[in-house]
Amino acid sequence: MGRTLTTMVALGALGLAPLGAAQASEGVVTSATLSSGSAQLAAPAQRLAPELSSPLGTPAAGAAQARRRGGVHYLGGATGRFVQFVSLQLNSRGTQATERATLVVPCRGDPSIRSVLDNLTLTEISVSDGRARGSGVIQENIPPSTPTVGGLSRRGTVNYRIRVGTLGRAAGVLRSRFTLTDPASGAIRARCDTGPVRWSGRVAPPSAGRGQPAPVGGSGYFGATAQGLPFLLEVLPGGRAVRPAGMTFRAACPSLRRLPLDLVSTERMPISRGKPRARGRFGSSGRLTRRFFSDEFGPVTESYRWRLRGRFGAEGVAGSWRVDGTVVRDADRAEVATCTTGRNRWRAVR
Repeated sequence: MGRTLTTMVALGALGLAPLGAAQASEGVVTSATLSSGSAQLAAPAQRLAPELSSPLGTPAAGAAQARRRGGVHYLGGATGRFVQFVSLQLNSRGTQATERATLVVPCRGDPSIRSVLDNLTLTEISVSDGRARGSGVIQENIPPSTPTVGGLSRRGTVNYRIRVGTLGRAAGVLRSRFTLTDPASGAIRARCDTGPVRWSGRVAPPSAGRGQPAPVGGSGYFGATAQGLPFLLEVLPGGRAVRPAGMTFRAACPSLRRLPLDLVSTERMPISRGKPRARGRFGSSGRLTRRFFSDEFGPVTESYRWRLRGRFGAEGVAGSWRVDGTVVRDADRAEVATCTTGRNRWRAVR
């Protein structure tokens, strides 16, 4: 069974300050939420390559685009100690961008705050010649009802760099740094910092996963699910197995009605080298259980079962990742809700 990363109880929308006049590019952090805790801390660090597997302008077989183009949505993220998810959307002229990210942020200080999950949206990013850079200020008073970090104040910055290339490729660096402070005493409870997150995003073509399997060892593959949310995986050196694979997804269970959930499998998934019909295929499955306080049902336990299937082709990889959830009310153990992603197809390229 693969290990998983999940969001916990999400905080409310933050009050955020706009960029200062000294920034190199205009951009506003328009929303950000924290979630306490992360099961990804339990996952072993992987030897993964967050940098682009090939230069942004290097041609690739069956590339999605012949040139940089506006109105495009690049999805992917970064792999390393944690799996991070990022998306970048350009306007139709390619002059302004919106960047969204779900970042696992390690913290030091209070041992009860090992990490938080930071959900960021940066808008009004000015893009010139395919490049942008800037920063924003985060300010928030966290609602008292939030587990672990409730009642604390968050102050910090978000820094970003973006490069949009040709052939449906984009890359960048994103960093979230902040302190969590007790407003009554002024004492700093924790200092949190992602470090530089070097991410890659792709526009995966419909041909991904078709043709003779050709997985490339030591490479990251980035793309999107049918829900329009980020997907990524890494092929281990030697090209014979996948680890990790991750996505963000939405479903109708109570805890997912505000924010998507991150799901990461760190299980080693061998790539089949057998009969022609099975060649290039891989897969995994698992379960996830988490507690949540629902305004509708009170304290509940959400149980999820997931199944990942994929196949490499001559260009890229494609498959499906289904998640089914059941919600049980803790007070009387009654089943009060179910949810599913359906088949949820995905595709990705290097």
